[in-house]
Amino acid sequence: MQDIQANNTKHKGCCYKLGKRMGYTVSREERMIKLCSGNDMWYCSNYSDNCRYNWFTFVPVALFNYFKVFFNLYFLAMTISQFIPVFDVGYRFTYIAPLTACTIFFLGKEMVDDCKRRKGDAETNNLLYHKQQIHNNDLLDIPTKWQDLRVGDIVKINPD
Repeated sequence: MQDIQANNTKHKGCCYKLGKRMGYTVSREERMIKLCSGNDMWYCSNYSDNCRYNWFTFVPVALFNYFKVFFNLYFLAMTISQFIPVFDVGYRFTYIAPLTACTIFFLGKEMVDDCKRRKGDAETNNLLYHKQQIHNNDLLDIPTKWQDLRVGDIVKINPD
């Protein structure tokens, strides 16, 4: 098997240019990537996950994102203030109903968007690519899912 030498930028949590601007000492060192070998232990997988929520964090995180907008927080404060007798101005229903309707609409929209992200990720992760592998001096063409590709794999690229 052949080895590829590539320059790698070693940095402290920032990209190379940002690290230079922030004054980090940036060193360059060579790294060896073995082709057609499992480089799994050093590099992250190719699995794509763009979802914002899981089933456990959906409601708290979505509500936090909704109420961190100033106007939504303002209307929440106005609704809560109607339960204090000194600040009670009108019918509580006129404050609770619009806030509840908007919040439920937002949560539904976020759920639909997250389901679309999850579906898109599943489609991307299950796309088949052809990985080239050498076995007994023969070049094998192995169909592999996108999520199973690793650093060092040789991928056959077709037009379109």
